[in-house]
Amino acid sequence: DTMSIEGTRLLSRYASEGDTEMLRWLHKSGECDLNATTEIGTSCAYLAVLNDRPEVLRCLHELGVDLTKPCDSMGYGSPAFWAAKYGREHILLELFNLGIDLNGPCERYGKDPKFMAAVCGNHNAIDRVDQLRQKRNFSAAFIQALLRGVITRTRASLLRRQYAACAIIQKRMRGEVVRIQRGFGIYKQRTIGQRVARRQIASVKIEALVRGGVVRLKMF
Repeated sequence: DTMSIEGTRLLSRYASEGDTEMLRWLHKSGECDLNATTEIGTSCAYLAVLNDRPEVLRCLHELGVDLTKPCDSMGYGSPAFWAAKYGREHILLELFNLGIDLNGPCERYGKDPKFMAAVCGNHNAIDRVDQLRQKRNFSAAFIQALLRGVITRTRASLLRRQYAACAIIQKRMRGEVVRIQRGFGIYKQRTIGQRVARRQIASVKIEALVRGGVVRLKMF
């Protein structure tokens, strides 16, 4: 309709001029689609690349636009493709900072930004892509080293805790064994004493019986 067409035109204008505040206002009003294309097949993302407006790409990213998808009406290439084609170094840097993979395909035939920059003869863009790739690889290696260090410290901490727990358990078990041994010794002493006492009582009874029998025999 007329409102959506006018809104799309305004989006194109503000994307070309780098007016992110108006882009946010139009998006909030709901009168336009940030992914829409104009009559000549351009979108906000494409115009941001064409006019070297990295701040517009960041704004679009924050508003939910997928910058890995094609941004032209024919669905040919993503912003990374057009940035490599036009030699927009600042756009490539912004895409990298937004987490866009510059090693992956950026157009329908699976070519990456460096290949497209080389085809178009944009040597500055080639150098920029190489720098960003090295930075990404260094960052990945640094993060892996940090993770290995964290994992090592975590494992060491867990081992120390396990050893401490084992020591506590062993100490408690030794205490229980000592108490059991002591208890068994006391029980054993009591049992032996009871047996001796019973034997003594039995001996006394036998002696008494014997004496009683002897007395009775004498009486007869």
